[in-house]
Amino acid sequence: MMKEMGNKMEKKKVVVGMSGGVDSSVAAYLLKEAGYDVTGVTMQIWQDEDEERQQESGGCCGLSAVDDARRVAASIGIPYYVMNFKAEFKEKVIDYFVDEYLKGRTPNPCIACNRYVKWESLLNRSLSIGADYIATGHYARIEHLPNGRYALKKSKTDAKDQTYALYNLTQEQLSRTLMPVGDYTKDEIRKIAERLVHALPKNLTVKRFALFPIKTMLVLSKEKQIQSLDLEILSLPMEK
Repeated sequence: MMKEMGNKMEKKKVVVGMSGGVDSSVAAYLLKEAGYDVTGVTMQIWQDEDEERQQESGGCCGLSAVDDARRVAASIGIPYYVMNFKAEFKEKVIDYFVDEYLKGRTPNPCIACNRYVKWESLLNRSLSIGADYIATGHYARIEHLPNGRYALKKSKTDAKDQTYALYNLTQEQLSRTLMPVGDYTKDEIRKIAERLVHALPKNLTVKRFALFPIKTMLVLSKEKQIQSLDLEILSLPMEK
């Protein structure tokens, strides 16, 4: 009897990485509705740029993302924090990008960010504060196989599937990750968001990771004494 009561009272704790966009906001809501003890977190990865540069290049983790995510968290009734991952992002993403670029190779900073910052660093810090899992708004699913291993599987919709960017997550990381959005299509996620219009900010949009421009990456790598290069900078559109 005591064991049954303990199981009923115990809530698994999950830290949700919140970008301030629709997918991560709905992910946090779904987990709360499922009975998890949810905490929202935005990862501070921007460096020491001025505010204008942060807004241009911050992407899913810029200053506007913090404001949006904080409002969402307050609206759905979960605690919210900003965690500083500036050093981890610079080492694992910016410095890696610079090294590969200068060697004439094509870096993949999003893959590096997912593996080493959004998962390794966030997971370790979340576990250290008592969380059981981390969660994201990625369109992917995780299955616990009969042999004990965890498999990354495609989301419900091929159109939004993001498993390609998560292929190098470890077994430990997969075992500690929840991806509730992967069980829905994008249209279904939008409909859930529409039902929450009273709780979510009216200007909520889909926010994808917008990488720092190449020149910014190189200038930020100060120890390499790179100040400026004449580079063509491509601007990737953000989905609305």
